[in-house]
Amino acid sequence: MKLRALADLQDQPNARQTILERVEDTIADQLDAGAAGKTVSNTVNGLRAFIGWLITRKYLGRDDDPLSALEPIDRSPKRIRRAGNLEELRAIFGIATADRRLLYATAFVTGLRSNELRLLKPGDADVSMGGLHLDASWTKNRKRGFQVVPRHLLEILLEQAALGVPDELYRKAYSRSSSKNDPPQGPLLYVPSHPERVLDRDMVTAGVEKETDRGILDFHAVRKSFVTFLLHDPQLAPKEVQELSRHADLDLTMNVYGEARQDELRDAV
Repeated sequence: MKLRALADLQDQPNARQTILERVEDTIADQLDAGAAGKTVSNTVNGLRAFIGWLITRKYLGRDDDPLSALEPIDRSPKRIRRAGNLEELRAIFGIATADRRLLYATAFVTGLRSNELRLLKPGDADVSMGGLHLDASWTKNRKRGFQVVPRHLLEILLEQAALGVPDELYRKAYSRSSSKNDPPQGPLLYVPSHPERVLDRDMVTAGVEKETDRGILDFHAVRKSFVTFLLHDPQLAPKEVQELSRHADLDLTMNVYGEARQDELRDAV
């Protein structure tokens, strides 16, 4: 069935069942293609919001919701990620080049995602306040923020940016690629197009296992490592960790990103 107008939702025979089946088939196709349950669920929520608007505007009756029988989508992650420990980080830092060490250091002490790191500019760094100003246009939660950063790391980032190091690295990277886009202008930090691949290679060289019985360590897990390190700092209260993690809900901090350390559990017992 092809929908050409809003009226088709009501006027077609068996339209309710047909629309539900189409949505279910699309969900199954996306999940089979490797899409995360959370991503697919967010898409469905957008569709539900549209249907809610149709009902509010009386294009649909309140009992005509075609997705009322749709089963909940499993949002549990397919890939369990783990936090890196200090020994693994030291091994990775020991073999990484200077530009990658700076990238890893910034990622591990801020918990910023790769795209957030990529969009940082020297003007976002505030040495007097000791951190980075985050713009609402590129943060995941679409809110302005401020991320505390060690002062010496800020100074190194600004020094490298003033010397044009990130600019030069981007120019070299873009000259080797087939991209028709211009490299970023005036970045604070060089972030490779695929930081997860770069980290994977450095982990192999450093002898760090990507996957253990606790999960996978990749660039996406850097944020999990950041939160876990904070939670194990005895000087920080959970609320402070939540603020540094920029989470709206403490449950997200404690139960999704936070990870218990087996060595500490053994010592406690």
